[in-house]
Amino acid sequence: GGGGRYGNFIQVNVSDLAGTYTAYQDVNFGAGQGYRFEGNVAKHGVNNNVKVYLEFYNGSTYLSKTADFNVTMNFDGWENFGFQGITPANTTKIRIVAWCNGNAIKMDKVSLIGCTNITSTANANNVCVGGTINLTSAINLNNANPVRQLVSNGGFVSGSVTGFSTDVPSGSFGFTTNPQNANGSWVWGTDNTTGTGNLMWFS
Repeated sequence: GGGGRYGNFIQVNVSDLAGTYTAYQDVNFGAGQGYRFEGNVAKHGVNNNVKVYLEFYNGSTYLSKTADFNVTMNFDGWENFGFQGITPANTTKIRIVAWCNGNAIKMDKVSLIGCTNITSTANANNVCVGGTINLTSAINLNNANPVRQLVSNGGFVSGSVTGFSTDVPSGSFGFTTNPQNANGSWVWGTDNTTGTGNLMWFS
């Protein structure tokens, strides 16, 4: 459904009918695996009974769910949601759920991303309480099947490159308040630290 200046997007119960309406999609996912779920969402101004969440299953057996993301943005316009975690033991699939009651829910640019789990080990005698361990993450740009890596936004929020170095060619990365400023075909998103700061992008 949808259309207009936002193009096509998902709509559920667009007529604000009474009662509960849901839409879902199942995605195969392993147990103990990191994930990030994000996208754009909106509702009508009828009420606030609109939410998005994830459910975890082992086959057809329900295991648990995430906390709800309660939608507050009335359409025309979008609010961005995003949360992450680790799938529970015995998970074989994640169910993405859009839920509404007596109202409509609208979703766009939704993604469920598998994250790489990183484990660091060190000799206990070499690490003091309150000490700091520096980790370096390497991204192989030539990998035909790269793993998406979530980089926490801290030093980049003001466009800082302190302590950052790369062999990526100049012009292949930069800083902006929204990925779409660098490439209009990229997913819309904003800085999670302040909401208005810079993000780092790679191409």
